[in-house]
Amino acid sequence: MLKQLLLTALTVLLCNTALAGVVTNPLYTKADFWTSRLPKGEEVIMTPAQIKLFNQKVNQVLPAKTFDLAALPARVDSSVFKKNLTDYSALNGTVYKGGVKVEQDYKDRLIDQVNAGQLPEQVEVRYAVVTKHSNLRSLPTEDGLFDNPEDTCYDDLQNTTLEVGEPVAVFAASKDGDFYFVEMHNYQGWIARENLAFCTREQWLKYLEPERFLMVIDPDYNLPLSGRTLYYQMSARIPYQSQTPTGYVVTVPTRTGQGDLKNISVSVPKAKALHEGYLPYTQNNIIRQAFKYYGHVYGWGGLRCSVDCSGLSYDLFRTMGLYLPRNAGDQALTAGLGTNVQGFTRQQRLAALATLEPGSTIHLRRSHMMLYLGQVNGIPYIIHSSGGYYKDGKRIEVQKVIVSDLELEKKMQDNFYPFLMLSDKYMTFKL
Repeated sequence: MLKQLLLTALTVLLCNTALAGVVTNPLYTKADFWTSRLPKGEEVIMTPAQIKLFNQKVNQVLPAKTFDLAALPARVDSSVFKKNLTDYSALNGTVYKGGVKVEQDYKDRLIDQVNAGQLPEQVEVRYAVVTKHSNLRSLPTEDGLFDNPEDTCYDDLQNTTLEVGEPVAVFAASKDGDFYFVEMHNYQGWIARENLAFCTREQWLKYLEPERFLMVIDPDYNLPLSGRTLYYQMSARIPYQSQTPTGYVVTVPTRTGQGDLKNISVSVPKAKALHEGYLPYTQNNIIRQAFKYYGHVYGWGGLRCSVDCSGLSYDLFRTMGLYLPRNAGDQALTAGLGTNVQGFTRQQRLAALATLEPGSTIHLRRSHMMLYLGQVNGIPYIIHSSGGYYKDGKRIEVQKVIVSDLELEKKMQDNFYPFLMLSDKYMTFKL
């Protein structure tokens, strides 16, 4: 089996890079191969009560990156969000839209739409629910801005995506009213007005803390609704009211013509993509959920209805009730246990990896997240969403969720940035 593996040397590590030993052996690209090696893979790592405490610790460790929405006061100081609202860094230097260089007047118009000069010292919090799978943007536009004219993947304005039913706090509006600046549980950014429905706090809390819900555990799920379909991605929650002999009656948020929330009851059949409540937090479930994305296109910030490196970990852990920061650098700093191997020799790193539980995450220089699968014949393997890797100084595009090896050549020792091997029993986060 190992003879069929493509094992080549890693020469450069950058954000979103793959490791050169991309696995093509079908055996290694199936979750069952890796879960079959775990005698305690079905043991519950944390109970729901323990997970709740862990999520609270995440909020305490990274208060500027994760937010306790239920604790928001009725009015907030604009300093809570103004730094993110006025972050124009994506406009620095030369950027391109549709392959054409963006001129300064376009940048000025976009900054004007932020309307920061009209922001009061305190704002009244408004409550809303997302009604369509949506992009969360760093500036109030759906236009894609890129660092080079050929790029169509790495949109500088893309933060993340929001799922149908995601509750958000609304802080501000763009000058033309087409976008709202919102806060979700782990990000702040701009969302198109047409994708939000405003509601009372009481209605909003039912989406923030649903009594009963179905968890989407496949990469995507399409819910039929009045001649159209609503798209949900893995880790979306769909509140349900009751069960039927063949399925569920679920609650779907829709937007009225006035922009208010209108809940619709819809009957949906049982499906393998849906699970009642969160999955149990186990090693096997971590690995199974990751492999559901295997082969899917790389999705920067959730674009292409897919995942980037940190989006993969965010989605799969959220299906088990763990709510992480969105970006790789913040995930590396979140709660849990970890080992920093900066300064370790190659052999010391490999020895440390041998003690790591499969299902743990590995972070390369706080910019790339990988999920550890285990070792075969002394070679460590990972699954991750990768844009591409470098070989002989040339970038080779991958743009997929792949399995690869984690062998590190001796010549890379001086250039290899520290990674965090994260575990609390089988936990995957740094303390």
